[in-house]
This record gives sequence, structure tokens and C-alpha cells, in this order.
Amino acid sequence: MALSTNGPTSLVGPSLEKETVKPLCVCDVWGRVRTEGSELLVGREGGEGERVTENEEEEEKEKEKKKEKEEKKKKKKKKKKKKKKKKKKKKKKKKKKKKKKKKKKKKKKKKKKKKKKKKKKKKKKKKKKKKKKKKKKKKKKKKKKKKKKKKKKKKKKKKKKKKKKKKKKKKKKKKKKKRRTLRNPHLVRSAQHYENS
Repeated sequence: MALSTNGPTSLVGPSLEKETVKPLCVCDVWGRVRTEGSELLVGREGGEGERVTENEEEEEKEKEKKKEKEEKKKKKKKKKKKKKKKKKKKKKKKKKKKKKKKKKKKKKKKKKKKKKKKKKKKKKKKKKKKKKKKKKKKKKKKKKKKKKKKKKKKKKKKKKKKKKKKKKKKKKKKKKKKRRTLRNPHLVRSAQHYENS
């Protein structure tokens, strides 16, 4: 820095004019030199020297502070946004999982219901088949019984007919014999005996 610090000497800088100033006492971090008065003499190497007031310095400090605050706020906002996004993602994932679980449960329930229905249908079919079989058996039995009855009746009729025929034959024979005895008197006794038998 091309600034003089001993007594009232001239200030020499790259682009500053020669000027006599009061003795300098404090040098700040930005390379600014504070005088006893209200003005500040600033000289930077290879740059331009400039004169700034205390008010301007305060303003710059305020500006820096504001910038820092803004940066902090921005960071906080970003963090919050990220957190929110993460939360949203998590929520979405949870919802998806829940939905999937619900769907699975529904599917399982549907399957169970279908199975139950199928079982019921099968049972019904079996019952129907059994009933049909029973009915068929009953019908067969009835038919058999009827057939048997018919056969029996037929047999009885046949027997009756046979008996009748036999009786008729016997009667005819008797008549024939009677007729013969009437024509042959020597057979009367035997005819009487036949009649009495």
C-alpha cells in the first residue's frame, strides 16, 4: 500500500493526487485507512485510491450483513424445500405401499370368494347328482317292482287258465264217460262210482 504513516506528509498512490492529510491512526481489514476526521483515505495497490465517508462504510457493512443474511435465508429455504420434498416422497411411497397392500388384500379376498363360490357350486352339483342317482334308483326299483307284479299277475292268470282248462277237460271227460255208460248198460255201476267220486 502506497500510503504514508509518519506525520503530515503527502499521500502517494497509483492514481491519487499528492495531498497533505492529518496523521493516520487505524488501518482496517479492507485496506482502508481511517483518519481522525470523518473521512477515510483508501489506497489499494495496482488499483485506484478513493475517498469514502464513514456513512458509506456503514452502508457497505450493512450491505455485507444483508447479503450474508440473504444467503443464510436462501440456504434455509433450500434445506426446507429439500426436507419437504423428501417428506412428500416418503408420503407418496407410503401411500403407494398402502395402495399395493390394499390391492393385494382385495385380490386375496376376491380369490377366496371365488374359491368359496366354486366349492359351493361343486357341492351343489354333487348334491344334485346324488339326488338324481337316488331318483333313478327309486325309479328303477319301482319299475322292477311293477315288472315283478306284472309277471306274478301273468303267472297267476296262466295258472288260473290252466286250472280252468284242466277242469274243462275233466268235465268233458266225465260227460264222455257218462255218455258211453248210457250206451253200455254194463258200465252203469262204474259210471255211478265215477259220479260219486
